[in-house]
Amino acid sequence: MQPAGFFAARRMEAENEEKASSAVMSKLLKEPELEGKALPDYSMVVKVVHDMPLEHKNTYSCFVLYPMEET
Repeated sequence: MQPAGFFAARRMEAENEEKASSAVMSKLLKEPELEGKALPDYSMVVKVVHDMPLEHKNTYSCFVLYPMEET
């Protein structure tokens, strides 16, 4: 099986970027695309965090998958 990566955008309210990143990663692991899946030796990193106004109501869903080279 070829390793794969993904991009996902989610909205999370938190006190700071570190707490938002941690909460989003926990939330992503519970989403149907990943929940209960075998994820051997996986790693997940939040690359970008944006401060968004409270009136911003967009909901983001889905994952954009891409193939990764084995290291």
